[in-house]
Amino acid sequence: GEIGDYRDAVELLGDALALPELSAAMTGAILQLRGDLSLSAGDRLAAVADYEAALELPLDDAVVRGLLI
Repeated sequence: GEIGDYRDAVELLGDALALPELSAAMTGAILQLRGDLSLSAGDRLAAVADYEAALELPLDDAVVRGLLI
């Protein structure tokens, strides 16, 4: 089902986060996307955790503004 598709995508992004030598920008982008998917699947707590983790990274101002919106 559709929610299962979201969960599969979230799991895949979790695997991507485990890749070595990801830049802060790439890690932030993956966390933001995973947060968006979690939110779409109705998992608000997971989404907030990913957004907060992304905000802890040294990201440029434009990326941070996107996370705050």
